[in-house]
Amino acid sequence: MCGIFNLLLYTYFMRYLIIASLCLFSCLTAEVKMAIDIGSGKIKMQVASMQAESPLLCKLVPILNAGTPTLTDDEKISIELRETILAHLLNLKAEANNFHPSKSQAVATELFRKAVNGKETAEYLEKESGIPIRIISQEEEGILGFISVTEEAHLDPEKVVVWDIGSGSFQITCKTLDKFVVHKSPAAQYDLIESLKNIDPLIKDKLKQNKNAIIAIGRHPRCLLENKKKYSLDDVKEALKNLHAQDQNFDELVVIQNVMQALCIHEVIYIGTAAGNTTALLITE
Repeated sequence: MCGIFNLLLYTYFMRYLIIASLCLFSCLTAEVKMAIDIGSGKIKMQVASMQAESPLLCKLVPILNAGTPTLTDDEKISIELRETILAHLLNLKAEANNFHPSKSQAVATELFRKAVNGKETAEYLEKESGIPIRIISQEEEGILGFISVTEEAHLDPEKVVVWDIGSGSFQITCKTLDKFVVHKSPAAQYDLIESLKNIDPLIKDKLKQNKNAIIAIGRHPRCLLENKKKYSLDDVKEALKNLHAQDQNFDELVVIQNVMQALCIHEVIYIGTAAGNTTALLITE
């Protein structure tokens, strides 16, 4: 009897040992990637194992103080800003190297698209940091933001519209079958209303299907998100009453109000992503 019990015990132990060894081997051999999103005001980084549910490391660092111009008078990225970005990239890379990523990729957005020396600056940063950097179009930025939030929040991509407000531009994106529809717009108020007149009917249809609610990511004023994750048009109007035109959030609130009115958006549901567009980068690159 003891012999049979010992045999069973041995069998179960060996089975456990084999499973544990396979799990450990899987963890050790899983590909680790680093993704970086260089925005107009912040740099976001994520390091992740392709077999883990949660990221190994997420970091967000500001590259500009509030109110600081992003470009010089001649529409260039200054040497000072370039070197600030480089220092952050090197620090982020050093932290990421603790996890031994086998692949890294960075994307640069509106700041680099607008700058006269954007391409030249991106090439310099890539050479000095050793991180591949690609300047993406506004459409690509909209798609990456859409993929990131639907993946992280486990949303059905066919059933949502995503509004990504950045420091320099914003995108409204939806998906139908294998097609992404991206409305691209400047963040400036004076260009906004005109651009919204040409929004794709598919986006309007998706909004109606969602009872005129939209998923929001990116830069949204804290006065709208204080202790809550959603806001209405009335909330925006009330916040504007309490601000002066010179206040930092005033212009952003006006943009949000104009978009909500133009597209008949009743509710904005804010979902913060782990680190900008990096989740989508990890999946697609």
